[in-house]
Amino acid sequence: MFFFEDYAIENHNFFSLIELVDQNFPVHFHRAAELIWVEKGTISVSIEQENWQLKKGESIFVFPNQMHEIIFIEQARLQILVFSPELIGSFFTKYKGYVPENPILRLEEPFPVSKIDSYYYQKSFLYGVCDKLVTNSSLIKVEYSAQTKAVQSLIAYVDEHYMEAITLKIAAANIKYDYFYLSKLFKKVTTYRFNDYLNQYRISQACYQLRGTQKSISEIAMDCGYQNMRTFNRNFQNIIACTPLQFRNKG
Repeated sequence: MFFFEDYAIENHNFFSLIELVDQNFPVHFHRAAELIWVEKGTISVSIEQENWQLKKGESIFVFPNQMHEIIFIEQARLQILVFSPELIGSFFTKYKGYVPENPILRLEEPFPVSKIDSYYYQKSFLYGVCDKLVTNSSLIKVEYSAQTKAVQSLIAYVDEHYMEAITLKIAAANIKYDYFYLSKLFKKVTTYRFNDYLNQYRISQACYQLRGTQKSISEIAMDCGYQNMRTFNRNFQNIIACTPLQFRNKG
């Protein structure tokens, strides 16, 4: 697996820059921290059911374990920095259990791509971002409810098993929640029916592979849990509004 799901991260020096172009990403969470910078266009980012709209030049800071979703409003290009909280350990130790009241930042310049391999520059850059955050926003204490934890468990299950033939009943049994309770709760918290979310997640993974690998489209479909190419193509076009081949060629 790749993209966001590996960011349970055991590597305490993890630091990765990802580019996202005109591609929504459904609700997810991870132990890594995330900084999203809008290079062009307009997007909406939902964090714990609160929506934030970002335009060119704006950034948003997503703290570890916050459920969040990225939705493109206009044609947009994003730089997404995902990193282990240990890289700014003193900050996250001090503010453990807190989140920013206003997570939007305006950075004077884009992410330092040319210096990204320098460990010391990474830490310097990230602490600079943290300084901007605490200067411009209050940090408020949060407690995750039992309902939030249930939804996080289901999202984590999808994250680990989306390539398999899973259903909500199978997932509920494995994470030990009542099927009917989980079905209603998931829709309430995420606004997605489970099957719609699963398809969104699978297609988002397919998009990454289409532009990030040389695998055939049929291989990618299988990797993302689709045993039937007709179903894969139909879901892809419903969600992305073009065929997988057209999406690959756009990149």
